[in-house]
Amino acid sequence: MAYPKRGFKLASSKKGCLHTSKKGRSLILILSLALIMPLAIPAKAIPQTTAAKIQRAEELTSQEIRLRKKLEQEGKIFIKHIVVKGANLISSDSINQIISAFQKHWLTPNDIQQIIEQIKQAYQQSGLQGQPAKIEYQLKRNNLKILIQEMTQKATTQKEGTKQ
Repeated sequence: MAYPKRGFKLASSKKGCLHTSKKGRSLILILSLALIMPLAIPAKAIPQTTAAKIQRAEELTSQEIRLRKKLEQEGKIFIKHIVVKGANLISSDSINQIISAFQKHWLTPNDIQQIIEQIKQAYQQSGLQGQPAKIEYQLKRNNLKILIQEMTQKATTQKEGTKQ
């Protein structure tokens, strides 16, 4: 009688029963579980992706890509929040009045420049000696951050003193 090469060494006992080795028993257990498991799991529990669902997902993805490209071409960015930092010489009410018209809107770079120009006009209308020396902006996700470096009267006189 020919025996299988791996893990199936059969031995007869005194009572006439056949026993397998440890490897053979574990292999038989794994195989029997593999045959029984598909019967135990209902078909609804296994997610089935149909061709129609895959096609619809691809259509939605391509539509989103086209929309994003269109928005990038037009140069518009949706701005949820606008934060102005460094404006200490003009009131926060005047800053809020300027930025409130632009928050939660689609803005172009020209719109952002318009905000900066309105802030500069607010400095001129206030009549203070502190004119903004530099106004920069940063875009992060849907947030616009406007950074103002004010030039105070003290800084102006120091610069004039160093020039002479």
